[in-house]
Amino acid sequence: MLRIVTSALLLLLIVCIAVASPASAAQQNAGPVTAKLAAASPEELTSMLTGLLSTGDDRKDFLRKIDTLDNASKSQLIPALLNELGNDDHNYQAVLALGRIGPLALPGLLKILQDPGDSRRQHAVLALGKMGPKAASADSLLIKAAKEPDVHMHETVVTALGQIGPVTQLNAEITPILIAALKDNVPDCESAVGSFGAPAVPAVRLVFKNSTDVKLRHRALVALYQMGPKAAPAVPDLIPAIKDPEFRADAVLALGAIGPAAKDAVPSLISVMQCKPGYWDVPPPSRYSEDKVRENATYALALIGPPAVVTPVLIDAYKKDTPGSINALERLGAPAVPPLLEMLKDPAASVGKQNGILNIFIGMGPQAAAAVPDIIPMIDDDAHLANASLALGAMGPAAKDAVPALIAILHKDYGSKGMDAIHGMTSKECAAEGLEGIGTPEALAAAKEYRASIADK
Repeated sequence: MLRIVTSALLLLLIVCIAVASPASAAQQNAGPVTAKLAAASPEELTSMLTGLLSTGDDRKDFLRKIDTLDNASKSQLIPALLNELGNDDHNYQAVLALGRIGPLALPGLLKILQDPGDSRRQHAVLALGKMGPKAASADSLLIKAAKEPDVHMHETVVTALGQIGPVTQLNAEITPILIAALKDNVPDCESAVGSFGAPAVPAVRLVFKNSTDVKLRHRALVALYQMGPKAAPAVPDLIPAIKDPEFRADAVLALGAIGPAAKDAVPSLISVMQCKPGYWDVPPPSRYSEDKVRENATYALALIGPPAVVTPVLIDAYKKDTPGSINALERLGAPAVPPLLEMLKDPAASVGKQNGILNIFIGMGPQAAAAVPDIIPMIDDDAHLANASLALGAMGPAAKDAVPALIAILHKDYGSKGMDAIHGMTSKECAAEGLEGIGTPEALAAAKEYRASIADK
């Protein structure tokens, strides 16, 4: 149920609408309009404000609707939303709405931030952070606010600086603030440093290499993980860390997040996955599962590649039931399909391995389309029918040649057979889901007819 906005708040909005000027300087400077935007009536704006400040599930719809409004309509929402900052009932919703409105709300938010006596300052900072790079003009004020003694204000500013990112000429001043937060273990400091990205990499590397504080070094690794590909310069520091049982788990995750730029780490990651000497001589701390670290190393190989190098390694890992090999092959996608098909067609392959391959194709979706001709005959095999049907459905329209075979399953008399298929589905239900996934008119009509027939029973 929508929370009803107070009469005073509605009055404030109506007054704002009545006195709104045709176009303020902020509106004129809000950037080029790339799509035709709508002007909202006073009634529509009142309804929208009520929705924006609600706690209902439809609040997200109202947030998205902000993007469809013209600048004049957005501007008329701002005063009422600013007024709700700090209100226990509506603060969070107002922060999100102001962040969604973007640069048009900057003048009001910056005015609040510059007033030391305004109780809404911390909430204004939250809204600035939600704007991301669009709030770059606030950086100088945020740097000043970061030096205030209020701990909660400092934490909020650190988060906002990370969210806004390195989009101004003030990076050299912002980076030390974020690194100090990392050292002080400010809440969510890893995410803030990670979001800030590349300019902070040199400083984070120094922290990891030079600090004797184990927990701080872990936070540095998490920050590098959060940066993803932007942390590529740190690869030379992360590769040796793989051999350290204390930091191996975080280093593996960071290398995977960096992706192809971490290709020099592939031999070491293979060694972790395969439990080679020198990598597991000392067991990891008890908080880390050896299988979980191996699983993450396996998945990191798929993220890093290149496919020509890691595909045969991951295929071998699947044959040996290595933790994470199924997810890694799913992530690798199309390059893994040919060798997986060889295994699928191998007469010596177990039913379990074959169904595992079909599950991998389910995860790959359309990337596994080349497997369609080899999967279709498996529909007639009770041992593979369920997984084969779902794999074909995951491939979408590319599996249209399977439609007749799947429809035939819907009309087949199984008696009590096929009731133990995966996910609790009967064989026919799996076939129907496969048809729905393929999505051609013929497939959808057959699935609809089947579902109607069982609904009547």
